[in-house]
Amino acid sequence: MKKYIIIGIVIIIFVLAGIILFKPFNKGENSPREGGNPVVSGLEKNKIRIAKSYWAGVQNFEKPEPEISEYDIELNKKISLNGMQEFQIEIIEINNDNIKIKTNMSMSESNDGKISLSSKQKEFTIENGKTKELVTPTTDSGDIYMIDINI
Repeated sequence: MKKYIIIGIVIIIFVLAGIILFKPFNKGENSPREGGNPVVSGLEKNKIRIAKSYWAGVQNFEKPEPEISEYDIELNKKISLNGMQEFQIEIIEINNDNIKIKTNMSMSESNDGKISLSSKQKEFTIENGKTKELVTPTTDSGDIYMIDINI
């Protein structure tokens, strides 16, 4: 009987160790697998934060440290950022828990690191407290914009 109890305890320890060691990281909130997400917390009220980065066919598609800028949320405000191409965002609608933006060029929403190369989308909804990652729909290199708001 004692032997079975010890075997049971050992099995439980191995199962718990496996869960802790191999638990997948959540996307966003400083996930080491995603290179961290600097946009999630610490944003002042009525602000939009944009973290600009790029990728250029580097090994494992590692992303360099992003450049972070904050702006006031104002209707019809235009924000210009220089990446591989000039990128402009216009705030076209402000709601209680989101804003709608329009970009000057087609962008693709990143979905688990995947993008649509045929995306023609230029209008996006940014939800309060949730990061939206927009990527240029290109194959060899591109710009990445992580956008977060606090309204």
